Amino acid sequence: MPTKLTKMLKEVASELEHIPEGSRPQGALRALYSNKRMHSKGKKADIIQTPKEVLEECITLLQEDYSGVEFKYDKQFFDQ
Repeated sequence: MPTKLTKMLKEVASELEHIPEGSRPQGALRALYSNKRMHSKGKKADIIQTPKEVLEECITLLQEDYSGVEFKYDKQFFDQ
């Protein structure tokens, strides 16, 4: 695996440690975050996004399918 890809995968995996596993909506958040975060770090990314920006985008998208669900994540980590 190329070095840059390996580094990106490790960074995203580290960030996912701050989004706990759980219910179906929580699992959807983790999956969507992982996908969108990898794209935000890729060489074809149009804009640079922080982990918090990606997380907020994911939550906004998922609230369409899971209205009323309170997604869990480490607020302190994502606010830094």
